[in-house]
Amino acid sequence: MNVLFVDDDHGFLDQAKYVLETKWSDMEIKTADSARKALNILDNEKVDAIVSDYLMPEMDGIELLQEVRENHGDIPFILFTGKGREEVAMKALNMGANRYIRKGGDPTTQYEMLAQAIEQEIKHRKERERQEEKIRNYKRIESKFRNIFNNMGVAMVSLKEDMTITQINESFETFTSYRRKHVENKKNWLDFVREDEKDRIKKHHKLILIDPSLAPNSYTFHLKTKYSDEKFVCASFSCSEDGSSLISIIDLNSFETVLGELKKVEESLIGLRMGSPPESVPSFVKGIFDKNNLNRVVREWMLDEILLMLISLNNGASGKVLMNELNKYFGLDLSSSIVYPSLHRLEEKGFLTVKEGIKTKQYRIKDTDKVQEKIQSKLKEIYGAYVILKLMHQK
Repeated sequence: MNVLFVDDDHGFLDQAKYVLETKWSDMEIKTADSARKALNILDNEKVDAIVSDYLMPEMDGIELLQEVRENHGDIPFILFTGKGREEVAMKALNMGANRYIRKGGDPTTQYEMLAQAIEQEIKHRKERERQEEKIRNYKRIESKFRNIFNNMGVAMVSLKEDMTITQINESFETFTSYRRKHVENKKNWLDFVREDEKDRIKKHHKLILIDPSLAPNSYTFHLKTKYSDEKFVCASFSCSEDGSSLISIIDLNSFETVLGELKKVEESLIGLRMGSPPESVPSFVKGIFDKNNLNRVVREWMLDEILLMLISLNNGASGKVLMNELNKYFGLDLSSSIVYPSLHRLEEKGFLTVKEGIKTKQYRIKDTDKVQEKIQSKLKEIYGAYVILKLMHQK
């Protein structure tokens, strides 16, 4: 602890430095015999606390305190002066001094009192700084969260324990046509729920408060917008210990088409496996998976399985034949730089064997069971996605 003692009495300064540094080893005492010298030290060195006399030439202790508060913040300041200075003490305390200690009496008791006051005020200041830093960190985190929250592409809502809406993001504003200032801390979540569904949603949230593990972390309902439109949505949420919730909203109306088209994907692949290639590619693949870039979707998601099924149906095929059939059955124009690496990978993994021909390589199934397992796994993956969407869509 670096403590600055300011007093025009050199004898007191020498005594205070000796006693305090000897008895309290964690204290380093700096001394100044005038307020001007004290301010110079403050400008150039770190000081944790100040102990100052009142009556000094040129600038007194009150004037020093004023300079400290204006230019050096809330460094603990203890006014240490003689008897009959109560009015001065009150003025100092009103100006921001932390303590007033009267000079005189037993030196041992007086220095113990000074040391205790110094330690306590430095401790209090550090605690205040920690709390202020926590507040600053909280505000930074809150600001960052608010920025992420506002810019999420999905509608988001924050609720208190009583289901009062505390925050909404821009996507929710767009989704419901309500402005933030008309919703936050003014509307309850149930205000957006259709009348015949309110009791169910209310019970769901009550169950969450009792034990979050007892309630599903999502539910569907009809959300009412500002203009009385209803949107069938899925609300997924996470809960905090204080009972608040963060909810994301997914519009399920658009899944009407998705469900049917995803089923077509499944049927198409099953049909291909059974020897009945589809006449066209379901629009779901084009429209949902990759913004009409079907070539990339097939390449990244199902090319290996489709190649294995085509090879199995043809009882072997060359790369050129496979590219032609991809175009014929699926409307895919995949280059050799995409198809051949996939074939080589399937060969390396033990799915295919290669027979060298005069001009081309002939690919055949090496392990029928292994190929069937891989294809079935892909079909389960597709059907799993279909089931998940269907469950979300149940009313």
